[in-house]
Amino acid sequence: MRHRDSWRHRRSLYQIGFLLAGTLVLGPALPARPSTHEPSGPSAAALDRIQRECLRAYPPDLLAEMASGAREIPSGVDADPEAQMQFLDKEIPLDKGLFYPILLEDLLPAFERYVTEGARFLDLGSGDGRVLFMANLLGAEAVGIEYDKRMVKISRRAQKALKDLVDPGRVRVVRGDFFASSWSGYDVIYYFDLSSFEQERVRQKLKRELDPGARLIVGYEQAPFPGLELEARIPEVEARDPVITVYRRATPAEAAER
Repeated sequence: MRHRDSWRHRRSLYQIGFLLAGTLVLGPALPARPSTHEPSGPSAAALDRIQRECLRAYPPDLLAEMASGAREIPSGVDADPEAQMQFLDKEIPLDKGLFYPILLEDLLPAFERYVTEGARFLDLGSGDGRVLFMANLLGAEAVGIEYDKRMVKISRRAQKALKDLVDPGRVRVVRGDFFASSWSGYDVIYYFDLSSFEQERVRQKLKRELDPGARLIVGYEQAPFPGLELEARIPEVEARDPVITVYRRATPAEAAER
């Protein structure tokens, strides 16, 4: 229980650590909170399986880094996404940013609203691939850009294990620096707001390249995204501490009416 009681304190530490230079001071993990959303798109079983296969793809050395030295997944943990979040008790720094998996049930309300059949979806820093896989279940053509070689291997290993669930022709993991790619041409972009140490650079590139009418879905926002319109906070009843925020760029017609 102490793990979740400390949520607001942990989040405050991250916000204090958001430097003027646009980098972050490394701090304690961001534990996922339980979601009250009942999925109406991907089934609960499908989401559970995605999260299970992603966790199973972690090598022992990564588990040891993220789970207080444990090199194996305890019995029963991989079958319960909530238990997985408790088991992985800290984030890890990678070359370009931090990694900590998000609970898919927390993302689902926003994804069901904005990720539609045929949507072009981009995940900036796709980590273990779970968000890509869920976007694909909702019908998206999903692309993830991930710099860390170990994470790319994990996501591809998980995708192989999910080949009967995830369409391999519509999910692509690209190994590289996402700043080197264009972020235009996508209907929805997802960004976990700890995935880059160059936070100001992320915000300026999104301001320039997010297409008019496209949405930016942000996990655990640390600071606003200037030049974009805040469209939603989820859960809406927790306006001071939303798990997910959604931004959009106005279309030329909308801008002309203002």
